[in-house]
Amino acid sequence: MLGERRAAILRLIIEYYIKTGEPIGSKTLCNLLPYAVSSATIRNEMAHLSNLGYLEQRHTSGGRVPGKNAYRFYVDHLMEPKALSPYETAKIDERLSVNAGDAQRLLADAAYQIFDLPAQLPGGRRIYGRLLRCDAQHIHRHPAQRCKHRHGAKHSRNPGQPHF
Repeated sequence: MLGERRAAILRLIIEYYIKTGEPIGSKTLCNLLPYAVSSATIRNEMAHLSNLGYLEQRHTSGGRVPGKNAYRFYVDHLMEPKALSPYETAKIDERLSVNAGDAQRLLADAAYQIFDLPAQLPGGRRIYGRLLRCDAQHIHRHPAQRCKHRHGAKHSRNPGQPHF
C-alpha cells in the first residue's frame, strides 16, 4: 500500500492526465498539491512510483504518465464511488429490460451501458477510453483499429462499437 503523500501524488498525476492527456512534471505537481513540498521531493516520489510500476516516463526530461497499474490502483483505492441518481437508475433498468430474455443481447446492452455512463462524468470517456484499449480481454473501444486478443485472434470492428 502507498503512503498518504505518494497516493496523493499518484491521484493528482492520474487526474491531470485524464483532464489534459499530457505528461506532468514535478513543478506542476508542486503547484497542485495542497501542501508545500519541494520539486526534488516530488521527483523522488515520482521515481519511487515509477519503480513500483505506477508511472511511465516517455522521454528522459519529460513528465510522467500513469501506467496500467496506476489506473488499477486508482479504481481500487483512490476513486470515490458516486451513487446514481434515480433518473440514471431508471434509464439503466429500462435499457436492460428490453432484451432481458436474450442473454447475449442483454450482455451486449450491458456493455454499451458501461460505455455510455462515463460520458456523463467529467473526463469519464477519456479514462474509460484509456482503460478499454486492445489489452482488454473482450471489450474494445477504439474504432477502425485491429486489435489482437491474448489468444491471438484479430478483430476489426464497426466504428464506435465495442467488440465481444
